[in-house]
Amino acid sequence: MAKLGEILIPNEVYEGVRADYPNAEERMIDLKGNGEPVRVYSLVSPGD
Repeated sequence: MAKLGEILIPNEVYEGVRADYPNAEERMIDLKGNGEPVRVYSLVSPGD
């Protein structure tokens, strides 16, 4: 799921860090045991 050096966070968490990561990539992923896809954001270091 997550690539090397990346962290995936849910939408609710992203709302709190949006200003620091304005260009985070949005994805929809399927999680085991969850009936619907979940919106997540890919974070990498702001300096990268």
